[in-house]
Amino acid sequence: MNTKQLECFINVAQVLNFSKAAQRMFVSQPTVTNQIKSLEDELEVTLFQRTKKSVLLTSAGEEFYNDAQEILTRFSMSKARMRDTQKKYQAKVSIGLTVNTFERKCLPAFIAEFNQQHPEIYLFLQKFDHKAGMQNLIDHKIDVLLFNTEENIDNKDIEVKTIFSDYFCVLSHRNNPLSRLVKITLADLNDQTILLPEKVFRRFEFQQLILFIQLNIPIKKIQYCNDIELAKLMVQSGLGITIVPLFEVYNQQKDFSIISLEVPDKIKQPNYGIAWDKRKLRPEIKLFIKQLELYLNRVCDSEKM
Repeated sequence: MNTKQLECFINVAQVLNFSKAAQRMFVSQPTVTNQIKSLEDELEVTLFQRTKKSVLLTSAGEEFYNDAQEILTRFSMSKARMRDTQKKYQAKVSIGLTVNTFERKCLPAFIAEFNQQHPEIYLFLQKFDHKAGMQNLIDHKIDVLLFNTEENIDNKDIEVKTIFSDYFCVLSHRNNPLSRLVKITLADLNDQTILLPEKVFRRFEFQQLILFIQLNIPIKKIQYCNDIELAKLMVQSGLGITIVPLFEVYNQQKDFSIISLEVPDKIKQPNYGIAWDKRKLRPEIKLFIKQLELYLNRVCDSEKM
């Protein structure tokens, strides 16, 4: 189905005459006839009842008429928007996000600031998990990927830059004795119920940490849950503690106690970074990376992260 078929159908339906419809469209009558025949074959219905003296819409034709008008209207509006977008923007940066708590808190303000400073650059955002986001970057479906960096990326064309180094922290209920501490070690987790969000602990550095805890620390109980948000809710309910990177609880100090966790040097700390393809580093991408790095450093300094 194409727009030419729909235009022919709508014109014939309005005047109920193939010759007049052809005149309105400045095409030949056989062209209109062929377009209608092709449309009917594709839809597998008869749209017009034809006699030597008249042309009438069938019941299927009457039902399809409103749909055809809506399709053409939406297409015309979309086409107009795309033309406006092309005129308005001189460049585009496609961005992959994991949409963690830190991004939800920080990125809206940054994007608003960037758009104000660079209205000629269109920022297109998409959500991925780490694996899918990296694959989309490799396949050139996005320009940059924002994520908490993990193991080394096995692709010589992908460059990863750490925007800031993060650290693990423990979330506890305010009535938990741990909440009185500023910094704790893994040994302080003795006899605690630890809530582990499965989606987070599939990541490389978390697997290192939890394996070390299981082998070296007498934990009272380990309970798995679906994701970080559920783990936070369970902590607020006094059901245990959880371990997350600090950026996952950015600016949420009022909800629970957040305590810095010291881990052995061999445990890789979580970092937040940005990745891009070195071969596709256009000026607008380079500008976006630089501006984001400056902005996040400014935010992190102000929050004393």
